[in-house]
Amino acid sequence: MSRELSRTYTANDGQELTLNPAIVAKYVLGNVQNVPDEEYAKVIMTCAARGLNPLAGDVAVQPHWNREKGCNELSMVMTKDYFQRRAAANPLYDGKESGIIVLSKDGRPVKRRGCGLYKELGEKLLAGWCEVFVKGRAKSEYKEVTFSEFDTGRASWKKMPTIMIEKVAKSQALREAFPNEFQGLYEPEEMGIATTEAGEVAQPIEAVVIEGEEQAVVPVPDESAYDRESDPMWQRYEREMGPVEPLAGQGFDMSGIEFEEVV
Repeated sequence: MSRELSRTYTANDGQELTLNPAIVAKYVLGNVQNVPDEEYAKVIMTCAARGLNPLAGDVAVQPHWNREKGCNELSMVMTKDYFQRRAAANPLYDGKESGIIVLSKDGRPVKRRGCGLYKELGEKLLAGWCEVFVKGRAKSEYKEVTFSEFDTGRASWKKMPTIMIEKVAKSQALREAFPNEFQGLYEPEEMGIATTEAGEVAQPIEAVVIEGEEQAVVPVPDESAYDRESDPMWQRYEREMGPVEPLAGQGFDMSGIEFEEVV
């Protein structure tokens, strides 16, 4: 393996480390075979450029067998709460507010802080939202994401949907607030990747697309296991990989949304 693939840098956690294919193979991948140099280079250069420490668990690096190429490709995704930890360390970060939007029993969209969804009262989850405040900026960064677009109906999305959609909103708002810190980086909840209750990646990620210096993680759905027309993950995949019709909205006028005060 070429010496040019080795990088020594100081990670965001202050630790100086060296990454090369041998270290990634042994300590990050567990000696996975048939990984080409360009895949190692993709991981090493991304980690060095972003100050990520895969040995400390900043990112999950997972192999995916490409039948056509006859080799393993490597994919990366941020691990639990990385965005929040990095934002909190930024001196310009001035806090955030977040929560969910629900459809009340009488058909009104209600914006709520926190993740309380009262199904017993006939409420339905519509979206997650987050507002990030940055020192020195006149306007905050606000993101609102619909539940129907991200819900996979599996794993943590099935068990704790409000927490998951709120996490997606947080990640997207923090990325907008600090693009130099987070541009091209994604948390598993944003990409429809299964996580455990502890927030760890629970299944392999299927592909990483590098465009210039930007990184986009695109999970490839299992075509044989799901209905393409109804699977949100497949819909997102088609949207990333080629022209598709826009997803239909939920039919609610959000312009008159009501903010619910928390007592």
